[in-house]
Amino acid sequence: MHSYPKRLHLFCPLPAVAMAVFLTACGGGGGGNTPSTNPITGILGGVAAVGAPIVEGRIRIICASGSVVDTKTGVAGAWQIGLREQTLPCAVQVSGGTIDGTPNTASYHSVATARGNANATPLTDLMVANLIGSGTPDIWFSGLAASRSSVAVITPGLVTATWLKLRAALPELTELARIHPIATSFEATTGNDSDDLLAALQTAIGSTGITHAQLLSYASVPSFAALPANFSAALRQAYASLTEAN
Repeated sequence: MHSYPKRLHLFCPLPAVAMAVFLTACGGGGGGNTPSTNPITGILGGVAAVGAPIVEGRIRIICASGSVVDTKTGVAGAWQIGLREQTLPCAVQVSGGTIDGTPNTASYHSVATARGNANATPLTDLMVANLIGSGTPDIWFSGLAASRSSVAVITPGLVTATWLKLRAALPELTELARIHPIATSFEATTGNDSDDLLAALQTAIGSTGITHAQLLSYASVPSFAALPANFSAALRQAYASLTEAN
């Protein structure tokens, strides 16, 4: 991870002309297929990170209706794409790319019930597991190619309820009380409050041997299953060390 001064990163939709230039340059909005001629109706973007940015990761978005769209993350893990005929809500997946120069072999998921910010991180992956009641969000996402019904029923109220459950399941991450893993824009840099949450989670996973797949299984229980005591202790220590250092 790189150390930069802490900054507030706001998601600001670009004017229509500037966004058209941006999407043409970055390849966004075309889904990797024939570019759409439909007008852009809104912007969706965010950051893909795990405590360090996922660089050149593939972002794939499947909405309640409309074509599938693809783009890639930049060097800071940020991505942005124009929605055209797509109808919210949408599911988001990041896969591939690199993390600190090492190939990323995992996929992480998120959802968007409104245009704007939709980060894709291990924390948003846990939220999706809880929303869909499954510890395998990657399989759920793959199934959306055949049927969109399970993403079409996701509402802002359900997402908020899942955020509250995540906060209760991970009380050690105190800043989750004000940081929404999906909707809060951030920079994947050391010292950023949102990035500290992700870095602490990765540290606890590394020190306890409890995998992200196991955490997804705990999250898939409607109320979030109680996490092992050793993981909670490791998470508390990792987060305290990070916040004190920063």
